[in-house]
Amino acid sequence: MGADYHVVTVCRKDSQDVTSEDREKLANTCCETRSKRILITHGTDTMLETAAFLSRRVTDKTIVLTGAFLPETFKSTDADFNVGFALGVLSTLSTPGVYIAMNGQVSLWSKCTRNKDTDMFEGTLI
Repeated sequence: MGADYHVVTVCRKDSQDVTSEDREKLANTCCETRSKRILITHGTDTMLETAAFLSRRVTDKTIVLTGAFLPETFKSTDADFNVGFALGVLSTLSTPGVYIAMNGQVSLWSKCTRNKDTDMFEGTLI
């Protein structure tokens, strides 16, 4: 069993440098695609801000944001696991909304916070 997908690059920059214009372009791209399920890889520093923005603009699709605490160039990166996990989550979610999938946990963006002590995302699990 295969899956149909296409890859679109909206911007490639450190998430600390993502602007409101970048988020607008991302939201427009999500709105314009015929796909109802969207996976977004995003830097962890501003992932929640982007999720909040998307939740206001894209209400009829299921969007999962994921990222990595260690970039893919590091040998012990969590990027591969997080992307694979996020794809699995995306295929099973039935309710439109914006979700965060990191380190084996998934939650609605609005139920997710970033723990300043551990730097991990925490939230009400789905």
